[in-house]
Amino acid sequence: MIKAQPRQAALATMAAIACLAIAWPLTTPTAAAQSGSQWDRKIKFRHEDGRTAYSLKLSSTGAKLVDDKETELARYSFSDSDRLKIKDPSDKILGWVNGRLPKLKLENADQNKVRFVLRKRDDGSWELENATGQRVYKIKPMDYGFKMVDGAGNEVHKVKARDGKISLRDTSGRSVVYTKDPIASAAMACLGFDEMALNERVGFLVRVQRAGGR
Repeated sequence: MIKAQPRQAALATMAAIACLAIAWPLTTPTAAAQSGSQWDRKIKFRHEDGRTAYSLKLSSTGAKLVDDKETELARYSFSDSDRLKIKDPSDKILGWVNGRLPKLKLENADQNKVRFVLRKRDDGSWELENATGQRVYKIKPMDYGFKMVDGAGNEVHKVKARDGKISLRDTSGRSVVYTKDPIASAAMACLGFDEMALNERVGFLVRVQRAGGR
């Protein structure tokens, strides 16, 4: 009996661990990031006066952009983890956001021409370049969020997180759009890419948001 006690104790310990594993399953960061609660939801963007500007309906396979009356503006679908297809409401391909961070490329519908490149830098900043490699925007991390400057270094937008909402602001401090729904500040900054159509800006937003803003 005395010799059996260590073995019985070991078996009891193993049983307890097994029960704990069942009661508290492990979840990888990747699985958590792509869970239904993370992706099957809506991000509603509003004007400064509170009126709805447009909304982004996220899903595990892509997203849908709708206006304030829920009319579809664009749809987004992942061909694989590194390629996001941008389509109009009739399912016509408009472009692609391809690549993997730290480098994302906005390409035309035939994927044979790069229009813009978004890069994540080691210091936490982001840079948007045009097809010739010229810097269009630099997005600098600040204590309030991000400051966006153009190629000449002039401030054009700020992304601020305050009072339970994230807003994209112009140089006068007015909100261009804001949301109270969870979104990465870096993803919000993509809405300030004024050289692009809205569906293209949202394409970058979806890719950055899916990466958690990192």
